[in-house]
Amino acid sequence: MEKKANYTSSYIAKQALNKIVSEMTKSVSTPIAVTGKSMNIAKSVFGYRSGEEKLEGETTIEKAKETAGFLNMEFTISQNRTLPGSNEEPQVQLYPTDKTFDFLDRWKQVYDDNQDIPYRNDLIEAQNWQKISEYWIDHNTEFDDDVYDYIRFGE
Repeated sequence: MEKKANYTSSYIAKQALNKIVSEMTKSVSTPIAVTGKSMNIAKSVFGYRSGEEKLEGETTIEKAKETAGFLNMEFTISQNRTLPGSNEEPQVQLYPTDKTFDFLDRWKQVYDDNQDIPYRNDLIEAQNWQKISEYWIDHNTEFDDDVYDYIRFGE
């Protein structure tokens, strides 16, 4: 996440340094063609977007790993490139397992016995795995240890 937060400033600093070094190595009498500058700008913009998209893809994969690990799920990552050189984000798909459904069933059972505990049936019905994981993480401290262990691990 920190890489993503600092990406823009790091990228600009890197490009500025490259430009300074490039200009210093040129001879003072060498004319710079307008098309050459345009190409350099285009390369810089493309390089920036490519790097940014890569970080976004890494963020998506990290979130999927966290969700899958927490909810005992399986996941796949696929990269579909329709055009050569295109940088489409990786597609991440989460797949619930029997352990995922056991966890959700225990949580529902405890909720049915005590409606005061936090529970989001709408997220579960929508199978919004990431939001379910986030909701549990945000609210699991509201359970006593025995209830937490039962819901989470079946113990």
